[in-house]
Amino acid sequence: MRYFAQTNIPGLEDFHFCVMDFVHEKSTPSGYLHAHKDFWELVVVKSGSGIHVCCHEEKKISSGDVFLIPPGVVHDYVATQPFHVYNVLFCDGFFQKFGDDLAQLPNYQLYFNLSNQATISNIEIMHIDGSSFSELIKLLEETLDEQTNPRPGSHTAVFSNALKIMLMLCRHAESRTGDLPGAVLAISKLLAEMRKNIVSRWDLEKMAKKCGLSVSSFRQQFKALTGQSPVAWLLEVRLKKAAQLLKNSTMSISDVCLECGFTDGNYFSRQFAKYQGVSPREYRKTALSGAQQGAVLTADRHR
Repeated sequence: MRYFAQTNIPGLEDFHFCVMDFVHEKSTPSGYLHAHKDFWELVVVKSGSGIHVCCHEEKKISSGDVFLIPPGVVHDYVATQPFHVYNVLFCDGFFQKFGDDLAQLPNYQLYFNLSNQATISNIEIMHIDGSSFSELIKLLEETLDEQTNPRPGSHTAVFSNALKIMLMLCRHAESRTGDLPGAVLAISKLLAEMRKNIVSRWDLEKMAKKCGLSVSSFRQQFKALTGQSPVAWLLEVRLKKAAQLLKNSTMSISDVCLECGFTDGNYFSRQFAKYQGVSPREYRKTALSGAQQGAVLTADRHR
């Protein structure tokens, strides 16, 4: 198995991404229950049909179906007829590097923010068809070729295709009819909207209304799916965004506060200190110092 690592792009040294294709022949259950400790697995069914076994539950899968398996989840396949799948393995946390953009898509929330909680025992089977499916297969085949026949530029090609594959999954995969509980879909859409409009005022009544739920039911469903209360989830998202801006922009601290949806500077400073262990000002000072040291080390390596 070949894993491509981006070792020449600062900040992406831990990039690992691998595409494999496999034809499951018609048989009885393989008995090969397995899990990937440190990798996510995206499964794309190219042709044929079979059964995916996960957490003591069996689901039929067929051409055009796609699903994402979080690290550590044990699963297996049963072939009811020969079927061809692509298994895409990638390192935990890599796509979160692009979270500010991708997190505005409901499918990203579904896969990366909901899959680790209640839905972990019920891997959601999604579906891509038409021209989007054809384009996805083309990207997978191109990536396989770059892996099998590496040449100058292959790392860049694989890196580029990795992002395109994940973007297609987030933009074009749809729930199979009846497979996805309404609350799960509604809350994944809400998470994406809150990430997109982080500055807006969000209260429990507004959130619940967006999901078509009562406040009490919404609070319960949200906690079950994310592991956090709605207020705690939004606060953490805003504080993470603030940390990014303090580290990577020249915005004033007061502007960062407003940009992240905080209207009270003192409240922002208190919450940030609780979350990061230091004040916003100290956090920025430490981040700038680390960036300067990193720039010196990078320059030394290229001399």
